[in-house]
Amino acid sequence: MVHYKELRGKLICQRKNKVIRYAKAPGGMYADLKHPKNEINMHLDIALKEIPLISEQWLAFMEELTSLEIACWKHKYYDNDICDGTQWELVIRFPHRNKISKCGSNEYPPYWNKFIKILKK
Repeated sequence: MVHYKELRGKLICQRKNKVIRYAKAPGGMYADLKHPKNEINMHLDIALKEIPLISEQWLAFMEELTSLEIACWKHKYYDNDICDGTQWELVIRFPHRNKISKCGSNEYPPYWNKFIKILKK
C-alpha cells in the first residue's frame, strides 16, 4: 500500500489478475483498498480507481520499482524541524506474509521523485 499526501494505493498480483488499485482520499480520510465495495469508500470525496494491467505492463512496472532499490531504503525518514507537513507510508506485501515497510515525515528516501513519477504513470 502506498500513502502519499492524499493518494493511497495497492498493488494486486494474482496468477490471472494484475491490478493497481488506488484512492484519492483528502485530508487523511481512510479508504479501504482491500475491500473496494466497502461503504467507507462511498464517501463523495473519495475517488477509487482500479487499473488492470496485462502481464507485460506488470513486469515493466515491477522492473521500474526494483530499480529504485526500495529494500535498501532506511525504515524511517523524519525531519523533526518541521511540525506539520507531509507524512507518507509505503508497504509492499509479498506472498507468504513477507513485506517491506518504509515511512517518513517531511523527509524522503533516494529516488523518491522517480518513485512518484512511476506511480503517476
